[in-house]
Amino acid sequence: MKKMNVIMFFLVLSAFCATADEPNGTVDDFFCTGLYEGGGIQTIFFKLARYEIPDADDDECYNGADWCISTSTGRKVAHWHLDTSYRSDLTSEEKANMNRLYEYMNSWATSQNRIGYPSIAYNCHAYAWGRNDILILGTPYGGDGMERLFADDCEHINSQQLCETGDLFKHTPNPGIDHTSIIDAGTLNGVTVIDKFRGKMGFYGIYRLDRDTVFDDALGSDNGGIFRKE
Repeated sequence: MKKMNVIMFFLVLSAFCATADEPNGTVDDFFCTGLYEGGGIQTIFFKLARYEIPDADDDECYNGADWCISTSTGRKVAHWHLDTSYRSDLTSEEKANMNRLYEYMNSWATSQNRIGYPSIAYNCHAYAWGRNDILILGTPYGGDGMERLFADDCEHINSQQLCETGDLFKHTPNPGIDHTSIIDAGTLNGVTVIDKFRGKMGFYGIYRLDRDTVFDDALGSDNGGIFRKE
């Protein structure tokens, strides 16, 4: 099988999809895949508890805790939790198999630029926001979870030359799927530029990407581009 240069940000399917009238705390089945050494696909099943109706009157989050993520203005953020009553995070073998599959399918992804392991407990948006215990929702999963954080807690930076290490980069690598990375800034001919991106690839690992790997059509747009946490 030919190795494809495809960025698989969210290779995950749900067996049951929650609808708008299902309450917070609804638990659904999910799975992701890995590649056994020597060939053969491993299917990894898990469950996620959804808290994707942030404007509901109920402030209760997973396991009866208070709602665990809000913006600086107090708006609750839509997110999911790994249902640890069903299973914990990935085993060492599952992580290795997911690395093997992702790096087989993506020519730019290697063990040399992998800086973090796969996890079913958090996603790219959570990683960019410094969390490793939730999946913060963005399009198309739950809508405006990240949009609220960008709107309430970030400044939109209009020029790459104004970026700093630690700024966030929002773009849409695949139709309808938002992705958030962390910027490592550098200089080129004395001018500040984006040097690298650090991002978690869905349930797969965390990689440091060359700027040429990530499409820069979001730069300067109103909906995508560079954001700085305030």
